[in-house]
Formats: sequence, C-alpha cells, structure tokens
Amino acid sequence: MRKSSKIIVTIVIALIVVLVGGFGYIIVRDLKIEEQLKSEWEKLGYEETVDMNIYSSGDYAKVERQVKKDFQTLYEKTDDLLALFEDDRYTQLLTNQNYQKDGPNFENSFILLEDIGTKASTIIKEVEALKTDDYLEQQKNKIKADEYYQDYYLDVLRNETIYFECIDDVISSYQELSSTSQQMIQVLLFLREHQDQWYIENNVFTYYDEDFYEQYLLLLDDIPEEPDQNNSIL
Repeated sequence: MRKSSKIIVTIVIALIVVLVGGFGYIIVRDLKIEEQLKSEWEKLGYEETVDMNIYSSGDYAKVERQVKKDFQTLYEKTDDLLALFEDDRYTQLLTNQNYQKDGPNFENSFILLEDIGTKASTIIKEVEALKTDDYLEQQKNKIKADEYYQDYYLDVLRNETIYFECIDDVISSYQELSSTSQQMIQVLLFLREHQDQWYIENNVFTYYDEDFYEQYLLLLDDIPEEPDQNNSIL
C-alpha cells in the first residue's frame, strides 16, 4: 500500500473513532441528564406547588420547562375549582344562619349553587382538555428542538410522571363535589317545600313534625362531610 493511501486510511479511521467517541459521549451525557431529571419528574404532582426552577440545560431545559408548565396549569385550574367549593357562602348553605337569612325560599342559595355549578363545569372541561391528543400535540410543538426531545416530552408526561393520574383525580373530585351540591339542593328544596314545618329561633332549628324531621336528617345523612354544618337541632 502506498504511503499516501496509508495516511488516508489512518485519517479515516481516526475520524471514525472521533465520531463514534463523540456520539458515545453525547449518548452517555443525555442518559445522565435524563437520569438526573427523574428526580424532578417524581416530585411533580406530589408537592403543593410546582418547582419552576430549571435544573437541566439546552434542549432538555426546554422539555423540563414545558412539563412543569403543564403541571402548573393543572394546579392553577385545580385551585380555581376548589376555590368555588371552599367559598364561605357555599360551605354555610346548610347552616341555621343561612336558613334564617335566606329561607324559606332560598332564592339566593339556589342562584349561588347554579353559578358555582356553571363555573365548575367550565373549569372541569378545561381540565379534561389537558390530556387530549390535540392539546398534547400543541404543547409538544412549543418545544423548539429536535423531534427526539418532543417525543421525550410526551414520554415524560405519559410514563415518568403522574400527570394523567392527577387529571383523573381532579375529575373524580369534581364529580364528588358536584354530587354533594346536588344533595344540598335536595335539602334546600325539601325545606322550601315544607316551610310550614320548621323555623329558626335563637339560631336553633325548630320543627313541628317528627316525620318531617326524620326525612330532613336522612337528606343530611346523604351528604358526605356536610359543609360547615353548625346546626343546633332542638
């Protein structure tokens, strides 16, 4: 083999070694970053707030930021939903104070319940949309990086976090809260329909008929953890 040919072969081999080494380094580096990010993924959904600090760099930082933004959006909508049912006006609907203030027709109470139901329904539809393919595709495209990192983003949400489980938990909680609201409505309707059977005196629920009272208690028993029910029953 001519000397020039040997030099060319040597250069080609050296280039191959460099390229293989370079790719190997990149692969090892990426695997290391992904391993480090697992600790971040494992925290998401379990803590009260989302840590929006970014602990990776480059394209991985884009993925980390987007995943955390998605969780933050879910947290915000969850807070908005819970705020509706934690409103003092709502939690005190079945109290003697409200019975005296808004009874016996409970017009304001029914308006409040309808308003909360409408707003809650809107929020839960937004929450349900967070797990649709269209939404995830839209979010994925926000990551301005190679397809590998976009696919990695989807894999993180689907397989390395509890993102979808959190959404399902919010939906389940909404269904329970909505059911409770419907049961509260039944209590108020019952009191309105039998307004000649009860009255409030000195913040005490007073009734005339024992059968009426028993039915009232049965309706209350259907409500899990009655909201702030400070009724003093005579």
